[in-house]
Amino acid sequence: MNTFLRRTLVGLALVACPAITEAQILSNLTGGTLLQGSDIGFSVKAVGLTIGANPFAFTSMRALLNSEPFGLIPGSVTGGIYSNVGGNPSTLLSSFNTVNVPTAGQDFIATFTLGSAFTMNAGSTYWFVLRDLANPNGSAAVWRANDVAPVASAGVGFAGYRVSIDGLATWTTSGIMNRVQIEGNVIGSSTVPEPATYAMVLVGLIGIVTARRRRSV
Repeated sequence: MNTFLRRTLVGLALVACPAITEAQILSNLTGGTLLQGSDIGFSVKAVGLTIGANPFAFTSMRALLNSEPFGLIPGSVTGGIYSNVGGNPSTLLSSFNTVNVPTAGQDFIATFTLGSAFTMNAGSTYWFVLRDLANPNGSAAVWRANDVAPVASAGVGFAGYRVSIDGLATWTTSGIMNRVQIEGNVIGSSTVPEPATYAMVLVGLIGIVTARRRRSV
């Protein structure tokens, strides 16, 4: 196979691949009124979302944190992505990195990522859980709150907040809207070319190959 044909086939393969676009899919990280928030050593907090028609590859979760009492005790916050059963977090699917909360008493944005790729499937609900493992009996870390609910985009739905005070055994609905931003790469099946597009590309390819053969005769 000559270089021309190889390059053409590579181009056709790229056309056939679904497009991947980074998106901010849930956020109330900024704006609104800054509220104290949730002590995530005494309790565990979760925010949920439901994926729409297209799957997403998770990239990061950001949360506004501080220390409790503000500035006095360091914390160590981690968590992960959990499955959904009965409208609550259930099984841990993938763990976040650990973020240390400084004792300076200043709000800071913590970024949580995963150690490996994770795809959020279309039509599924996921819960994003944070907890302070360093101080489970009277915490250091506070997940700051907003008076505005997170805004969902890119076909994603907001599933609410949950809180557990018994180590994730049971969950209840929480009205404290912790500041969060979740980002992902949407894998857009709708961007795959229609059969007519392939037909036009192939017709063009045949014409080019025919013309090259005639010139070589």
